[in-house]
Parts: sequence; structure tokens; C-alpha cells
Amino acid sequence: MRIVRSFEKIKLAAGYWVIWMAIFALARFAFIAYNHSLSPSTPVSELIASAWYGMRMDMATASYILVPFCLLLGLSFLFPFLRNSRPFRIYTQIILLLVILITLSDLSAYEAWGFRLDKSPLKYLNNPKEAWASINHLPLTLIFSVMIISYWIINKIFGVFLRRSNLLLLSSEVPIWQEAILLILFTAGQIIPIRGGLQLAPLNQSSVYFSSDHFANICAINATWNFMNSITDEGNLDSNPFKFLSETEAEIHWSALMQTKADSVARRFSSIPHPNILLITWESLTSKALNRKFEEVSVLPCLERRLKEGIFFDNAFASGDRTDKGIVAILSGYPAQPITSIVKMPEKTRTLPHLPFLLKKEGYQTSFYYGGETEFANMKSYLLGAGFDKITDVKNFEAKERNSKWGAHDHLVMNKIKKDIQSTGRPFFIHWLTLSSHEPFETGAEASITGRDDLSLFMNSLHYTDSVVEHLISYCSRQPWWKETIILISGDHGHRLPQTRSKADDFRTPILLLGGALNHSPERISRVVSQTGIASAICSMTGTNGAFPFSHNILLEPEIPYAYFCFNNGFGYAQNEGVIIFDNVGRSVIEKNKDADSIMLRRGMAIQQKSFEDYLRR
Repeated sequence: MRIVRSFEKIKLAAGYWVIWMAIFALARFAFIAYNHSLSPSTPVSELIASAWYGMRMDMATASYILVPFCLLLGLSFLFPFLRNSRPFRIYTQIILLLVILITLSDLSAYEAWGFRLDKSPLKYLNNPKEAWASINHLPLTLIFSVMIISYWIINKIFGVFLRRSNLLLLSSEVPIWQEAILLILFTAGQIIPIRGGLQLAPLNQSSVYFSSDHFANICAINATWNFMNSITDEGNLDSNPFKFLSETEAEIHWSALMQTKADSVARRFSSIPHPNILLITWESLTSKALNRKFEEVSVLPCLERRLKEGIFFDNAFASGDRTDKGIVAILSGYPAQPITSIVKMPEKTRTLPHLPFLLKKEGYQTSFYYGGETEFANMKSYLLGAGFDKITDVKNFEAKERNSKWGAHDHLVMNKIKKDIQSTGRPFFIHWLTLSSHEPFETGAEASITGRDDLSLFMNSLHYTDSVVEHLISYCSRQPWWKETIILISGDHGHRLPQTRSKADDFRTPILLLGGALNHSPERISRVVSQTGIASAICSMTGTNGAFPFSHNILLEPEIPYAYFCFNNGFGYAQNEGVIIFDNVGRSVIEKNKDADSIMLRRGMAIQQKSFEDYLRR
């Protein structure tokens, strides 16, 4: 009878663990229900299987939470104030709040970014205003209501469970040493589920991947485990985790991709030696919005007209999925990284080649314009190091002009560019990063597309910026220096909206060259290009000497036209023949078209391997 009695504390801990397992099962069901529309082709059987395979990660997370609980149980032998339910309820309330916050944030994170919640949003907390602007378009009232209700219900369940166990904590019917040893052994045994089993390698995301269906694998991940693991595990960045190929094979593929066709001549695309350059990096400019009507309104009517006047690259890809990655790709010709962003590392960005710095050496006046805070995502450090003489951001606008949650709307920034450009020295390099088509898609103007859902708001914000950009182009075309000016327009990245069921489409962004100094007939170029080739193209148009090792000039035809792009721990590789997308975690292809082949996959692996090695060396 004494031995049976001595197992009561173990039963208490085990029951506590089971409740957490039930919570994580419900969280997975909520994730599937909320996001299944993003992958409707995933079979129900695969979704059910994700619960089975994901249980391994649920057990690990529940055991992580259980270990401090068991330590409190052990300390109750020594400290009388722990021999009641209150300390255990307080610990549970704190952990429960964190779990619910992570779980609910994760629901929208996958919808917005295409990957489960990790530490990525934390880098924006240094700029609370911008962080708030990124999320306040969400149904926050509903989210907070669900959070409060969920917290109240689950906290009640834990409270009843722990209070009914109160007498067990006061038990003194068995020797302390016997209960203590059993509790120590039980607690130590949690290392097995925490590691995901008895295998040599510890638990990671790929441990719960089981299917050829990417969404089914994503559903198997425990949101709390994934978020906490991304914080505590920085990864071994002293070595390259993306060595999929031998050094020899990677070099062979890389060398082949860097080759330019022998008959591709570096033609002069400008009519003067040092033309003015106006570079417009358009927030979230996705090719999916071209030639699209919404509520009978053409989304990008002005841009579509301009496409017929210049050199239009209609098969271009952004390098990454965030602005901080796009800016580096455009100004330094440097590809995005799959698990980090080089902008966060000023000691590394200083070693990159910088287009503004090279242009300054040629006598250019360099300016950067942005309606938000350049400190956001550590961009200011990069921009200052890149060689801009003048940086204009939200601090340069009056309080009444900061009428967007991000800062100043695009038309206000455009007006400042118009005003400043008259006194700017020649030749000039002006880089404008637009803002208004970023979530929450505010424009400060009467809506042309009136819907209130995310897609309608996004389309309306693009339509608004389209008119603002056109106003600036028209203004420039009437100036005496127009014949000495080239304008280049590209997105910083694409966008998940409008959804097409293809991840590759989310990275497509148009690139357009036009202007009075453009010494070339209007042309539509349909070969695959990357925005990393913009820096080299501007150098060639301005007669500037500069080496961008990862930038293949979009104005020159390569032997193998290609584009490489990154998302969270995965990459895509595109050629004229098609696109293939690879998930590094599951080490599997998650999307490809019928013409994509294994050579394309290995070329993409070679770029990822070579570029990340370069990142580590900087």
C-alpha cells in the first residue's frame, strides 16, 4: 500500500503532461482548420497523419514544460509553502499565456509568410511603431477575444486539476527518500521525449516530416516548440548547413551559371556617359497584379502603359521575401539567405559591394527616400555604409504628414523627391523605397477598390502607388534633364496575394527600364532574370566599374538564364524551362513544374551552398 501511495506525485505529473498533450492536439486542429484553404489539395488522411507524426514534437514540448513542474514538486519536500496548488497554478498560468500567444500568432504567420512562426518577428520589436503597423490590419479584436476565452477556459481546467491534487502534495504517509528517488527518475526520464526518442540525433523539424505533401509536414510541427527552438538554437553558423554537394560539383554548377553568351555584347543602354538614375523599389510589387482588374478597376494601369515604352523583363524574380533582403539584393547584387538576413550583421554588410558607393566615386550625388523608419530591420546601418550622401525617412516629415501607421504616405514622399530633385547635383542617383503597399495597406487617399478584405486592400494600395509613381515619371519627363535620366522600377519582393497556389509566383516581380537617356527601342524580354542583376545593369549603363560576384547583369544574356530566391529555410530556382522549390528542413522538393529536372535542383543547391559559404566568410 505504501508503494502505491508513493506513485501519487508521479500520477499528478503525468496527468499534468496529458493535459498539455491535449492542448497541443487542439492547437494543431486549429492550425489545420485556419490554413487548410491555402492547400486544399492536401488529403484529409495526410492531415490526420500529421497529428500522429507530430505527436513526437508535442511530447517533447509537454516534457519541456513538465520538467520545471517536477522540480517544484521536488522542492515541496523541503519548503512547506510549495505544498499547495498556488505556486503550480502561477507557473502554469505563465506558460499557458506564452503558449496561447504563440499558437494564435502562428495561425496568421503561416498565412502571411508561408512558414511556421519563428523568431523572425522579434527583430522588429526594436521598432514598436513599425511592428504595430505590420499587424494592426489583422482582426485583432477577434484574436484577443479568442485568446482571452481560451486562456480562461484552459486555466480553469488546470486550476480544478491542481486544486483536487492539493492533498497529494501534503502527503507524508511514505518516506521522503522513496518519493524523491521516483520523482528524480521520472524527471530525468523526460530527456527521452525531449530528444524525440532514443535516436542519436536530437529532435528537429525534419523529425516529424513524413509526407511528400509540404502542408501536411508543416501541420506536424508544434508551434511552441518551433518558436522556442528558433530562439535557443542559432544554428552552427561556423559551418555551412547547406552543403548538399561536393565542393567540386558546386563549383562546376556555379561556374556554368556565371557564363555569358559569347555573342552577348555589353551594349551602351544610355545615350550619355553618366545618366541620372532614379531607382524606384516598389513595396510588394508582384507580377500577379499586372493585367488584373479588381472590382472592374485596373490595378496597375499606369505601369502597364509604361511597360510598352521601355525595356520590360516579364520573367523576373525577387531574391527574398522581405524588404531587408530585397534592398541588399538590388544595391549589392547579393542573394537572400535562407535562415538569416545579412542586414542584421553590420560587420558583414560592410564587406559587401555597394552600388551607391561605386556611383559616388564616379561623381554621382546619392540619395535615399523612404516614408518609414530606416532603423527598421537595421536597414539604416546598411544604407549609411552603402554610400548614400543623404537619407530621407519619416523623421524628415512634419508630424501632420506622418499620417500612416508606418510613417508618410507615398504621395508625400514623392512630393519631397520632386522638390529636392531640382537642387540635387548632377548626375544623381536617387533611390526611392515606397511604403504604402505594405500591410496594413493604408493610402491616405480615397479608395478606388473599396473592399475591406486583405486582397482588396492590397490591390487598392498598389493602384494608389501606381498613380503616385506615374505622377513622378510624368513630372520627370517634362524636365530639361529627362534626356539625361534613366528610371528603373522593381519590387523589393513579391507578395502572397493574390493567391495562385504556386509559391514561385509569390517571388515574381516586374523589372522595367525607361527614361529619356535610354538608348534602346522598347522591348519585352522574357528570359528568366533576378533582381540581383540590377546592380550590374546600372553599373553598365553608367559606365561604372564594379564587381558584384553574385550579380549577373540583366542586360546581358547568360548561357543559362536563371534566378535563385530564398524563403524561410528553403530556396527556389528558376530557368526558362521552369521552376523548382526545395525545402531544406524536409530535404524535399515541394513544388516544381513538369519541365523542371534534377539538374535545376542541383544548380539551386550549388547557389545556396556557395552563397552561404560567402556569407559565413564575411
